Amino acid sequence: MEEVIITICAIIVLVVIVGSFFSFLYAVYLFLFSKGKDENKTKGRNAIRYMIIGIVLSVLFLGILPFALKGVNIELKDYTTKAIFSRVGDILQQTFKVWTAVKNGQIENQYRGNQYINIDNSTTLPSTTTSTPAYQL
Repeated sequence: MEEVIITICAIIVLVVIVGSFFSFLYAVYLFLFSKGKDENKTKGRNAIRYMIIGIVLSVLFLGILPFALKGVNIELKDYTTKAIFSRVGDILQQTFKVWTAVKNGQIENQYRGNQYINIDNSTTLPSTTTSTPAYQL
């Protein structure tokens, strides 16, 4: 049960971090390309304001959660900031491991000249290395 709670908290932290990053980029974009319009400057300030509010609320959530769970008789032994951010690191590592495998597979197939992957080997798929051009000089 504790692992599930730490994983949920890690996902929440990850979403808040990513959301805050994109909110900050959006605010910077609005400020840089506002062209003197007060409306865009206000939108940029509001984006930064909501980003800060989201970060504060998530920190409060992570701080209040152990006390709320004690109220319903769930004791957390390993609920620490280190455990949560370690789980965030594990989630990111697994995500990028999948991304790296897909990317490496695409590069390998492109290098060999195969545009398609034949999973069951039942049919021969076209290969760009053995095909002859449709035109002749």
